[in-house]
Amino acid sequence: MDISDGSPTGIGCRHLSVRYGAHQALCDVSVTIPVQQITAVFGPSGCGKSSFLATWNRLTVLYVHCHVTGEMWLHGE
Repeated sequence: MDISDGSPTGIGCRHLSVRYGAHQALCDVSVTIPVQQITAVFGPSGCGKSSFLATWNRLTVLYVHCHVTGEMWLHGE
């Protein structure tokens, strides 16, 4: 789904990487989650699910050695 100016709707990220000190939690993740779609995030323990979700509400800033790179958007912003 795109709005008239071409900006993506929904939420998404492009080239998202999360590192806690020397530990790489996420590496180059890109995903778009469309508006009004049911979406699940699942995987084995330690694969980065919580780190991925924590980037959306900026909980990663609570960790001194956490470094986040990439782009995230909500309705194109």
